[in-house]
Amino acid sequence: MDILGAYPPNGDIFSDSNLAQIQEFLHRGLDPNYRYCSGVLLFHAAVDIPLDNVRVFRELINAGAEVNLRTHLDLTPLHFAVYHRKEQVVRALIQSGASVNAKDFLGRTCLHLVVSPLVSFGPQIQFHILKKSRIINELLQHKNIDLNAVDSNGETPLMMAVKNEKNKAALRLLQINANPNICNNFSETPLHCGLCSTAKLYSN
Repeated sequence: MDILGAYPPNGDIFSDSNLAQIQEFLHRGLDPNYRYCSGVLLFHAAVDIPLDNVRVFRELINAGAEVNLRTHLDLTPLHFAVYHRKEQVVRALIQSGASVNAKDFLGRTCLHLVVSPLVSFGPQIQFHILKKSRIINELLQHKNIDLNAVDSNGETPLMMAVKNEKNKAALRLLQINANPNICNNFSETPLHCGLCSTAKLYSN
């Protein structure tokens, strides 16, 4: 098992079924913050797989993994975990002090990502929808969450939820006082985006 070889490593390396081997590597002095030549950390590689490998994650955190370290694209481990809808890993990261408001190179927070489309196939679709709603809850329950963070296009999570027709998420954001009047870089509010979506629906 070449854990420090070329990036990306085989995803199976970081599955919970390999926990004993990961523990052995850490016992021998493996640095959980080891940086591959691509600039991605070992800790990032462990989360950038679809497996909800929370046992391996907790082991890496206990070994000193930095939960807020970024890639060259300003992605944090929490960004990866939210993108892959890894509910248990999201919870573990937040409990360990991961920043819920960290922005990637496009200015997106994890709240932006969780209301963005996720490519999924077959029977996994409904499963991911269920996990998405739980992850939204994890983020929204955080006392420091910024409901109105804007990305590089000036768009808030509420606007992205409306654009992506994530109606339940949009309603939840409104219920907890997300600002519906913030304009993006094109002077659009979430209401404009909602009306555009409705117009497209009727035009079809």
